[in-house]
Amino acid sequence: MNNTKKQIWRMANRYLGNIYKNIGDHCTFGVPKDDGTPCIMIDGDEYHYVIFEKVCEIEKRTTKDVNLLMYWIVKDVVSGIAHRYSVKYPMKGLAQQRVVLIRQIEVMQMIDEAFQEKLRQDIWFTLGGNDPFSDGLPLGSCPERCLRSFNKYSCPCRHDVRIHPFAYRLFRAMRTFIQRMLTVLKTRCLKAKSKQNEKQISVPRLPETNLDETSCPGISSFGYKNLWFAVRSTEPVKVAHALGIVSPQEVDWNDGVEASYQNSVFITPPIDGWVLAVGWGLLAAGATDEAQMETARRLSEEFCEVQYFRTHRITEAHCWIRAIAGKVVRAYSYVGDCGETLLAEGEPTDVEQNWNLFNSLSAEAADDGYFEQAMHPDEDTVMTVAASWSINPSELSAREDIPAKGLLGKSGG
Repeated sequence: MNNTKKQIWRMANRYLGNIYKNIGDHCTFGVPKDDGTPCIMIDGDEYHYVIFEKVCEIEKRTTKDVNLLMYWIVKDVVSGIAHRYSVKYPMKGLAQQRVVLIRQIEVMQMIDEAFQEKLRQDIWFTLGGNDPFSDGLPLGSCPERCLRSFNKYSCPCRHDVRIHPFAYRLFRAMRTFIQRMLTVLKTRCLKAKSKQNEKQISVPRLPETNLDETSCPGISSFGYKNLWFAVRSTEPVKVAHALGIVSPQEVDWNDGVEASYQNSVFITPPIDGWVLAVGWGLLAAGATDEAQMETARRLSEEFCEVQYFRTHRITEAHCWIRAIAGKVVRAYSYVGDCGETLLAEGEPTDVEQNWNLFNSLSAEAADDGYFEQAMHPDEDTVMTVAASWSINPSELSAREDIPAKGLLGKSGG
């Protein structure tokens, strides 16, 4: 089983290594999660690609062909990239669905031509000859404005649209330049990582002591596909009790972060005057952002300032809330899957001033073109807000001054 897992992970990284940071963030192996994350299971000579959400199996695919399994993994990753691209870079005059399909084929072409051809066939099979788009373009038409790359494979219609030779040479030059820059950046990252490893090896191992004395240069970052409170405090135990955490126990940092993705709550040691409480177990106190906003407001009466963050790339659900001295001064919640804003309270903070955040609750949302003009937040937007307000947890792995222990428990709410 372990050898099979390593082989599958190795194959997936061979396909996706250049465009996806960690394939383990996209799917699990053997142990399913109920948050919509795909899970790979093996039964004899059969591979099962299963998706669970809220304790229900919502999709299951089975095959004996490991290459088909790779295609499913790559297709799902590419689909997520394409959807985020379509929201972040809308094309005026084109339906979002058309942009998603075009981007999927573009990205898949960079990964594997055989996968690209199968994706194109899947798209046509799904469409069944019908036009699901709302931009008024016939399914068989392919105007030049539909293309996002300079070759006939860039559009679902597969029409060979001629372009100016200069435009083609410009595209080739830009692509070559980008590829060279990516190679240079990759080389520099490998050198920096090698130097960091050498530095860590030269540091003597510190004996395990209490929560405030042990530091660990190998702690894990967190934040993506998770939720957390940032509390202005230097007392983790007091924060745990205020959140209603039952019987908090001291654990290693990395064990606590891992458990936070499995309905537990991990309380960090003080970091620059802040204590972070992370984990899906926090939803036990209330499954809505409105409930978490009330929790932040209540805690801010005791700790002066409390912040709440949530992000999940699959549903594009992102939220940030800030409460000071018992009053919510800023709250924003957005769900990209349905294109709705759930919360938009208080004035945008300094970091948000130039964003023109999408707000379906505003009067401007009724105007034509608002959807394309407004900014649709993503998981990196949440991290940017967190860094401006308090602590960006996705960058903590670079810190060497943070204690290696924390508290772990379950929410009693």
